[in-house]
Amino acid sequence: MKPFALFLCLIATTADAAPLYLKCEGKEYSRDPSDAHPVTYSIKIDGTNVAVESGDPMPIYTTDGGDTWLFGSLTGRVYYATINRITSHVTFSLRTPKKIYMTAFEGVCHKTEKLF
Repeated sequence: MKPFALFLCLIATTADAAPLYLKCEGKEYSRDPSDAHPVTYSIKIDGTNVAVESGDPMPIYTTDGGDTWLFGSLTGRVYYATINRITSHVTFSLRTPKKIYMTAFEGVCHKTEKLF
């Protein structure tokens, strides 16, 4: 019973933690990496969910013993994304506004704080 109570305590602590805000700087391209241009995205991690550019929250999944977080949506703009918690390396597969094709983003995230 004690391990289960500890598990519930860890879940409650994570859920009550203040949101984490990230600024991710990198390059985005559509079909050819040589056409990449610099872009910055903002990410909010709130408990077990992540939102990119104030989009809809998506659940976070972990791999590699928890070092890499995976998230994405079948219906939202972010189709598939990864963030490495150790190196801060991030990759996104994004749908274009008309959802005709995907764009790719690769960069590094830095912690930021909201002023107000």
